[in-house]
Amino acid sequence: MWSEIILLQTSRRLLTLYLGDKKLGRKTEKLPSIAADTKVADLIKAYPEAIDILVKMGFDQLKNPIAQRTVAKLFSIEQAANFRGIPTEDLLAVFKKVAGVGPNESPTDLNQNTETLKNAEVPELKGDVRYLGLVPCPVRTVLTDKFDRFVQEITASTGKSIAWWMAGEGTGTKDVRKWLGKIIKNDEYDKFPDVFTAVGTEIFLHKEYGRTLFDKGFFKTAAQPINPRKEFKNLEDPNGILSLQFAALFTFSCRPDLMPGGIVPKNWADLAKPEYEGHVAFPSLDLPIMPDILGALYYHLGDKTFKKLAANICKTMHPAQSTPRVGKKDVPPVVIMPLHFTKLAASAGALHIIPEDGPVAVPAYMAVRKDADKEADTILEFLRSAEFLEFTWTYGSFVPNNSDIYTDIEFDTVISRPWDSILNGDPDAHTKKLISMITPGEKI
Repeated sequence: MWSEIILLQTSRRLLTLYLGDKKLGRKTEKLPSIAADTKVADLIKAYPEAIDILVKMGFDQLKNPIAQRTVAKLFSIEQAANFRGIPTEDLLAVFKKVAGVGPNESPTDLNQNTETLKNAEVPELKGDVRYLGLVPCPVRTVLTDKFDRFVQEITASTGKSIAWWMAGEGTGTKDVRKWLGKIIKNDEYDKFPDVFTAVGTEIFLHKEYGRTLFDKGFFKTAAQPINPRKEFKNLEDPNGILSLQFAALFTFSCRPDLMPGGIVPKNWADLAKPEYEGHVAFPSLDLPIMPDILGALYYHLGDKTFKKLAANICKTMHPAQSTPRVGKKDVPPVVIMPLHFTKLAASAGALHIIPEDGPVAVPAYMAVRKDADKEADTILEFLRSAEFLEFTWTYGSFVPNNSDIYTDIEFDTVISRPWDSILNGDPDAHTKKLISMITPGEKI
């Protein structure tokens, strides 16, 4: 029925899935389009033979008809791609090709409604309460679905309309930066939502973006977190304005068989040693979370050691492109990446190493404007509840700031960018300085 799936290296992409010229069988159900947030259950219901592709990607549970009707409802195509370390657009292209759908077809969001706007640009939110969130791409779809159900319940019980937009931080940050800059430049503060969440401190505290709002006292003091993790104490805003939601932890993925003498790094300072020269990969320098990663490492290691680490970096890579896969031979022996992807790399044979001095933590915060409707506090409470945050861990390995949620990672402390360097320094200029120290031979 099918030609064997072969993983191929291409010049433009890390891989594609080749299925010959055969297409999927006739649709059994109407599917508006194949998009990143299309549920796997909807995909395989419309195109049953898509199950073969997913099974050969490693989703063996989908052989079970019960799982096809239950588990598959929890996953989107985007999540399936992230779970296997494949760029989402590559997997979308595969399904569109075999389904006979044009590659430039505009996606249709199956869950879109008048209150849930998912346009490519930041929409103007109009409602009694407004929420805008930038969330990690691996968990965007599942968090969107969870929040959508919450909104329906709140609307039914209070009669209040909630306008909201939740975007993946990888694709949505550029649009939010532009939107926020325009608001500040034109003094259009009324357009800012009642509740705002994002990953990283840049969007909240750098002068180009939300620092003006922060300094003006635009946000109100946040309520105390629910059962916060003691390991995240240093991530808590000393001014009590930003409320910590969860953290993305960065650790090591290591292939000792590719290192001279099979050495394995034990801590961050080890990566600055001469034996690691040309053997370390770092996350893409254009990621919005880069100020937090670089700042944390710089102040933890000190200027001299940080410069040595920077000199040892041979590549910068997007996390989704850095996990070892068939046909991917050029991943360096040591890769610094988020916990979600180090776990994927471990499943492919690499060692997952939690540094002895702690993982680097990139915080995700929530903020509420002072004049927000009281229902904004209800939204905030939900966004930091165990009911919501358990999905950040289950589907993305992002550690919630709620000690009631079990995680299987052990660490005593985290490395983070000092608050004093953000609030009393020039974080924009310092980030540019640190980026200039990293001159890898190749960027992927």
